[in-house]
Amino acid sequence: PRHKIASTQKEAVKIAINAGIDMSMVPYNFDFPGYVVELVSEGEIPMSRIDDAVSRILKVKLLLGLFENPTTTQENYPDFASENFASDARRTALESITLLKNDHNLLPLPYDAKILVCGPAANTMRPLLGGWSYSWQGNLVNEFTEKYPTIYEAIRDLAINPAQVMLEEGVTYSDTGDYRNEIKQDLRSLLNKARQADYIVVCTGENSYTETPGNTTTLDLSENQQELIKTAASSGKPVILVLAQGRPRLIREVEPLSGAILNAYLPGSYGGEAVARILFGETNPSGKLPYTYPKFAYSLEPYYHKPTEALTGVGAPEGSGFDPQYEFGFGMSYAQFSFSDLKLNQTTYTSGETLKVNIKIHNHSGKTGMEVVQVYVSDHFASNTPPVKRLKAFTKILLQAGESRELTLEFPVNDLAFVNQENETLLEKGEFTLIIDSLKQTINVSETKVLKMDGK
Repeated sequence: PRHKIASTQKEAVKIAINAGIDMSMVPYNFDFPGYVVELVSEGEIPMSRIDDAVSRILKVKLLLGLFENPTTTQENYPDFASENFASDARRTALESITLLKNDHNLLPLPYDAKILVCGPAANTMRPLLGGWSYSWQGNLVNEFTEKYPTIYEAIRDLAINPAQVMLEEGVTYSDTGDYRNEIKQDLRSLLNKARQADYIVVCTGENSYTETPGNTTTLDLSENQQELIKTAASSGKPVILVLAQGRPRLIREVEPLSGAILNAYLPGSYGGEAVARILFGETNPSGKLPYTYPKFAYSLEPYYHKPTEALTGVGAPEGSGFDPQYEFGFGMSYAQFSFSDLKLNQTTYTSGETLKVNIKIHNHSGKTGMEVVQVYVSDHFASNTPPVKRLKAFTKILLQAGESRELTLEFPVNDLAFVNQENETLLEKGEFTLIIDSLKQTINVSETKVLKMDGK
């Protein structure tokens, strides 16, 4: 009934089953099996269709060995919660968190600094783990993660003098009801503590959510959190913004008020520790944005989309052209890297060949760091409007202070193909520009070829 093609739930079940749906995963309503029995009895769903659905489900269970061992124990998963998995989770958090802004090298922070930690994500694990963590909406996270530090606790644990790390959330998430529900506190207390601090770490973002309950009508950071950031900035102390979020919330109004910004995403159980280690410089940030971070809700183009040409002159709309908050693949480091000596194994290619790129990368800072080398390709012209650029290869490399290294990245030339209007995968003759950082080189594909399903 919701989609207006059936007048009753029963009719909707009939349409769904006869269309090939094998099972229902509605968690709180058990009318489905009753409707199926009635519809089969009435001849509206053939028994052969039920046999078809059941056989596919049983086949999956058979392949999984569920008839021999219908239940399992932790002994069958010896690596579950193991030190190896914990190490991977910690490393993933440390390497994914992305430094988006660091004006005047505000970060890393000195260990002896007086720090105020505030914001709704400062002292709770829910926004670090998100939905489907311990429970459907993640509302039980804090009951099961006591051994893991929150962002505030991790900062306090790393500071030389823990007493100099203050907590005044200002805004908190509600533990009940809609994930959007926030509790605003008296910000005068926060402002008083802010004046005592050397730095203010504002931890914002979203409470845990998943699926339909997490739907939103706006991408803007909540008004409460924006007011919190503005209040912190009004103290005159440097503000570091930490974003704990599973999707990019718009920050254009408060970005200018922040001297440094970390995008922590949903970093998991070790997220608090990872944020603190990056803030103090124990770990050099090396994450890159896996999406284009929008500045406006109506400009959500992916990085490869053909941008709207910027219009100028009388009557030109404001904000025309590609104008994100941060571009796909962006991410800063406490180190400084440069690229040089871009070389290719050849400049003209045919289908089936491999494009090999040699590049030299140099760390010309005094800090050890990791950098992601990203190879983009831009098609000059195509029979379909081509993307502005496409990411074709990348690798992460660790460089000691002052170290230089040459490396080779490669990818199949057939990866330059696209799907045309005839739904064919087409490698098309023409010129392309290969891009690494600010370095560019033109390459040529010398033939047009429709590729098979295996990409050859």
